[in-house]
Amino acid sequence: MRTLVVTPYLPSFPGSGSCIRTYCLARELAGRHQLRVLATSRLGGAPPGALTDLESFCEAVRVVEPPVPPPTRKGRWARLASWVWSGLPLEVASLEPLREEFARTARAWMDEFRPELLEVNEVLTLPLVGEVARSLPVVLNVHNLVYRVAQRMVDHESSWKARLKGRWNLNRLRAMEREVYRRPYRFVTCSEADRQGLLELAPQARVSVVPNGVETDYFQCVADPEGDPDRLLFTGKMEYSPNADAVEFFVEEVMPAIRRRRPEAHLEVVGMAPPASLLDLAAANPALTVHGEVPDVRPWYERCAISVVPLRAGSGTRLKILEALSMQRAVVSTRIGAEGLDVVDGEHLLLADEPGDFAEKVLALMHDEGLRRRLGGNGRRLVRECYDWKKVAPLLAQAWEEAARGI
Repeated sequence: MRTLVVTPYLPSFPGSGSCIRTYCLARELAGRHQLRVLATSRLGGAPPGALTDLESFCEAVRVVEPPVPPPTRKGRWARLASWVWSGLPLEVASLEPLREEFARTARAWMDEFRPELLEVNEVLTLPLVGEVARSLPVVLNVHNLVYRVAQRMVDHESSWKARLKGRWNLNRLRAMEREVYRRPYRFVTCSEADRQGLLELAPQARVSVVPNGVETDYFQCVADPEGDPDRLLFTGKMEYSPNADAVEFFVEEVMPAIRRRRPEAHLEVVGMAPPASLLDLAAANPALTVHGEVPDVRPWYERCAISVVPLRAGSGTRLKILEALSMQRAVVSTRIGAEGLDVVDGEHLLLADEPGDFAEKVLALMHDEGLRRRLGGNGRRLVRECYDWKKVAPLLAQAWEEAARGI
């Protein structure tokens, strides 16, 4: 099947969660489908060589470079005013400068490539190719319910200005998603929880669940899986607000209780584009080190015996948990962090939401090597059986085929 894949980032491995998902699923399906990818370098932070890698299994890849906005205060105020009057969600407005070039390339490929299916990754990307979406069967890959992420973040904003802006944007997001989900597309979510959330907005929508996955052959310990029990690890794209919020929450509200009993406890944060607020927090806190982007995260999993996922916002499912389980790491997560994954508290990982409970679960793992090994072994078996990309990809292939047949 000739399929046009549209994304707001360059699919890559390694990369952010959405980049990895799009890349791995495309790679698995490329053997039976002709793929062309239309992307932008605006989001995701693809590593060097990502374009060449993607071109090795796709028929063509076109990367649209976004215009550079003016750095002046006047320019920022102009963009803010433009957003206020546009009526668009902030995330959609930020992609607007790409619309003309995306539409031009998509139209050209319609004539030359004659695609049979359009896959759009992320609901916010759809306006960039709205004309083509009216001419082809559409599969919309909903990596996150964006309104749900925004709603959860608003609940934790400390600034009244940020809360006001967040609530205003939230209303726009919910209205946009409700309208899109009522269109005659096939929708794909990462979890049953997100499927139910989508159906709350559009009860008649056709929705398939295609879980996130992990490269189990890549993410595996090559030696004894035991790491340093005093070293904790958090991974993720740090410019993503829920990730930065999770680290700040952990350092300020959970780590003090851990350090009272394990003074050497230390949190290592690995991920691209950490915000200035997080770097300032690390400079003032000896229990935190922010490393930024690294070429290979596996050595960090091997050094740190415990992975923590103290997320208070987000949607979809967390590849960071799947990677940690594949590396046989013991994991402590909030329920939001583990949302949508078929994991059992006490069997594959430990779950805690309140700061005190989260600290106690981490301390229990620090003191109990047997528990760490049991959780790590169970987690590794789970991801090999259920979450390897080779087992996940056929579910997306089925959604593509059904959409193309109008089922």
